[in-house]
Amino acid sequence: LSEVSAAQVRYAQERGAVVVVVPVQTVLEGKPIEHSVQRALTLLGEGHDVIFTVSSVIDREDIALSATYGLSSDEVGARLMDSISGAGKHIIDNAAISGVFLTGGDTAFGLLEVLGIKEIEIEGEVALGIPRMRALGADYEGLKIITKAGGFGSEDAISYALRALKEGQ
Repeated sequence: LSEVSAAQVRYAQERGAVVVVVPVQTVLEGKPIEHSVQRALTLLGEGHDVIFTVSSVIDREDIALSATYGLSSDEVGARLMDSISGAGKHIIDNAAISGVFLTGGDTAFGLLEVLGIKEIEIEGEVALGIPRMRALGADYEGLKIITKAGGFGSEDAISYALRALKEGQ
């Protein structure tokens, strides 16, 4: 939700990544997000780098909108994490991917939990403070994972991480 992450997403998009945005209100209303998931799968199948995100990362006004649903910020966060994690698992299970890039601790922990990944190995860094890892055990052995704190990194951090996943760095 940080301005830093929003700028990084825009930078990656300007360099060819396709952003699939899940509207926050769709998640908060409990509506399915299959359309967004299918769009991501189609784009991945066409060879695109895909950034799958919620609209609050792109549009700060959607954060204020969440208050109209009578939910605490923790409840909003939990709903978003559950929805994005479930979608992420479906995408990983149904697309040929180079790996996953996750920004924000809740996002990373949520997806790892849904995937049943209990152990990861740090293999290095793609940039200072942005670790490159791989999953150990479970059904996702060897899955490449790069994580970044939400408000951290240079403008090109996401773009660089996506390139590192594809190039196997």
